[in-house]
Amino acid sequence: MATTQTIPQTTTPFLASDHQDSKKHLLLATTGSVATIKLPQLLSALSKTFSPETLTIHLILSPSSKNFLSPADLCEIGANPLVSRLWSDADEWAFPSGVYTRECPVLHIELRKWADLLVVAPLSANTLSSVTVGRCDGLLLSVLRAWDWARAGIVVAPAMNTLMWTHPVTSGQVETLKAWGVEVLMPVSKVLACGDEGVGGMVGVEVVVETIGGRLRI
Repeated sequence: MATTQTIPQTTTPFLASDHQDSKKHLLLATTGSVATIKLPQLLSALSKTFSPETLTIHLILSPSSKNFLSPADLCEIGANPLVSRLWSDADEWAFPSGVYTRECPVLHIELRKWADLLVVAPLSANTLSSVTVGRCDGLLLSVLRAWDWARAGIVVAPAMNTLMWTHPVTSGQVETLKAWGVEVLMPVSKVLACGDEGVGGMVGVEVVVETIGGRLRI
């Protein structure tokens, strides 16, 4: 039976200015795609490739992505030496006094200031649609909507059923992301979790790791 391992959390408001160092800062997010089950594998590959002295990771788990992570997965994530914080939608509203005051930092803005790169892997069909119409009703979507495109990059790895991927609306949404400057790691053809075979699987974790290294130059 796995022992409990938790990612350090604090009630102190997060300020990007308090977390400036020589490391590269990766903001890694997962969404409601079954490919979220690869998160422990992705983090393991990152920890084997990069040193905690050169890279630190903050995770954003969307509400639906949590359905694909077991307690054992969360234990493994918590033990990863690169992962320093885990964020969820509730953290956006976790004010010290219980209610917002003018002194409270805005979490999605602070995370945007902190990050050198945002990677969304996997990017679900739902989140893809939400991003391209400008929705910002959750932490990840708010980070994306408030992103400073001139300062830091975004990489996404779509993962969805083949018919979702080939739906007429999807290609336009992907082109919108590319026009904004987002690097899209196009899905691959494989037998999907639902049993269908076709394009829609997330690229291999080695591709994501290589892309992160290239973008951060580490």
